[in-house]
Amino acid sequence: MSKFETRMGAVELEGGYPSAATLDELLYELDYQRACQAYMWGLPIVGLNEWKKTHDNEFQVASGQFVSYITFEQKLGILTPNFDTPYFAATADLEVSGPLVFEVPKALIAGMIMDAWQRSLTDVGLVGPDRGLGGKYLILGPGHEEPEADGFRIVRSSTRKVLFGGRLLEPDVQEAFARFGSEIRTYAWSERNNPPAKQMMVAAGTGWSQTPPTGMAYWESLADALIDEPVQERDRFFMAMLKPLGIEKGKPFQPDVRQRKILEDGAQVGQLLAKANTYTKRFAEVYWPDTHWKDILEVNTTQRA
Repeated sequence: MSKFETRMGAVELEGGYPSAATLDELLYELDYQRACQAYMWGLPIVGLNEWKKTHDNEFQVASGQFVSYITFEQKLGILTPNFDTPYFAATADLEVSGPLVFEVPKALIAGMIMDAWQRSLTDVGLVGPDRGLGGKYLILGPGHEEPEADGFRIVRSSTRKVLFGGRLLEPDVQEAFARFGSEIRTYAWSERNNPPAKQMMVAAGTGWSQTPPTGMAYWESLADALIDEPVQERDRFFMAMLKPLGIEKGKPFQPDVRQRKILEDGAQVGQLLAKANTYTKRFAEVYWPDTHWKDILEVNTTQRA
C-alpha cells in the first residue's frame, strides 16, 4: 500500500492502482470535472432556451411571433445587447409548426436565423442573400422533406428550436417599427395560402432574463433544452458525460443526492471558468492592425470546418 500526492490530496494506491477506499472519491472527481465542462458546453443552448421560455411563458406570444426590444429597460433581460440598438426577435419549435416561412420586408435591417445552439443558419436583411430588398425564407427542421417552393430561400436547421432576430438600422425607430412590425411575419408552410396575422409585441421592461440561470436551475434548463433535440454528432460524448449526472435522452431529470451535489458544485465552478474564458482570451492576434478588434472566428455550422 502506498500513497500518491495529487491536487486532490493523497490518493491511496494498492499495486499501483487506486485502492477500493479511494475509488468513490476519484469517481466523484471524474463526474465533477464532467459537470464543469458540460456547464460551459451547454451555455449556448441554455441561453436560447431561456429566451424561448420568456417568449412562451412571460410574454405569452405565439410561436414565431416577433417581439421588439427598443428601450434600455426592454433590453435588460438580453444577454449581449447594444443598448442603443433596437432589436426584434422571435422563437419557434419546428417540430410543432412544421416547416416555417419567414417573410422579411424591404428594410434597413441586419439579422439572422439561428438554431438552438445559436449557430447562424443564414443572415437576413442587408447582410443576407435578400440584400435588404425583402424575401421569403422557408425553414426546415430535422426530418422535414423539402417541398416545391419557388421563390423561397431554403434554410435547414438540424435542431427543432430556432430563433429569428435582428437589429433595425433605420434612423426613425418608432416610424420604422410601426411599418416594419406590420410587414415582417412568420407562419407555417401549411398556412401559406392564408397566413395568420401576428402583431409584433413590445417587450416588457423588467422581471425576465435570457441569461443562463445559476445552480440547479441551470441543469434543469439544459435538460429541458436537450430532451426534444436530436443529438448532434459533435455532442455524443457530452451526452455520454451527462448520463452519470442524471441528464439522459428519454428519461426525466431527477438527480439523486450525490448527483445534485456534483451538479451544484459544477455549476458554480463552471460559471467561473466561463467568465474567465470570456475576460481572459487566449488569442493574441489582432484582427485589424492598430485596432482592438481581435479573436474573429468563423465556424461552419456543420462543425466540420
